[in-house]
Amino acid sequence: MSQDGSQNEDEGSQKAPEEEKGPEMPLTEEMLTSGLSLIRRTPNGASYAFSTLTLEEKEIDWLGDDLGNHKHLLNISLAKNAIPNIDCVQKMSGLLQLNASENKIASMGFMSEQAETLSYL
Repeated sequence: MSQDGSQNEDEGSQKAPEEEKGPEMPLTEEMLTSGLSLIRRTPNGASYAFSTLTLEEKEIDWLGDDLGNHKHLLNISLAKNAIPNIDCVQKMSGLLQLNASENKIASMGFMSEQAETLSYL
């Protein structure tokens, strides 16, 4: 305390620990559907599905689980975003091309762990 009885800024004003921030720009269903294109037959020939997803320069910082549900995608471009990981693509056994350049991806370890799943990539 100072001589006049008031507290100094340093005394008693402990900052609360910063809470972990959630994603500021997660991939939304609207973004996902707007980036889908090129309908092709699925590998088993039984139906048709979108085969290309382009979501470049959208400031996306979290992919969530919805992208993994599009297992028939063959070509994905997620370039120039702020995505920290792309683990969800490991479910896409037919993926031929993936562009995740200029993101915040720290590790691609899942690529070697899932080599048999992503055999075409």
